[in-house]
Amino acid sequence: MKVIDPGHEYLLDSLDGELVQRLTFVKREGEKYPGNVGSHPGTTTQEVLRALIQRSEYVNGQIPCPETTLAIGLLQSALYLLESRAARCHGRILVADIGALASGASKCSDCGHVGCNGSCRKESSSASLLEACKLAAYEFDLTAKAPEPFNPVGFAKYSGLAKQMEEAVKRGR
Repeated sequence: MKVIDPGHEYLLDSLDGELVQRLTFVKREGEKYPGNVGSHPGTTTQEVLRALIQRSEYVNGQIPCPETTLAIGLLQSALYLLESRAARCHGRILVADIGALASGASKCSDCGHVGCNGSCRKESSSASLLEACKLAAYEFDLTAKAPEPFNPVGFAKYSGLAKQMEEAVKRGR
């Protein structure tokens, strides 16, 4: 992977050929996007996560295994957290199940977030949106480090994935 424009453009290695894959994230300028210079269309982290979830489910269907099942759950969790953050920063509460989040079926055509229904374009100051995000960040200990080494089984129990993993192991997946 090679970074072209930090946070926005990447070149990804390709297997079985020399075709380089370009991954471009949307880039916007303005008060809500500090540090950005220039703008261009692109995708979102959430949309890439949707693709990774679908790809992982496909691969897990070919050669099932508990690690891939756990990875799918973690990707779904990441998607939920990012959509939840977007909703909170726009003064909404995220109400969606993981199926709706992963499919992206109810995404807003303006902002790309699930459950927005056009509320992203309502008048609100950029400063108030940024403050909502910053204040909510204080609810979490952002300086806490993950226990070393990372224990995926412990995480699975914490996140409710342990039962799924146990069932997958029993089924030989």
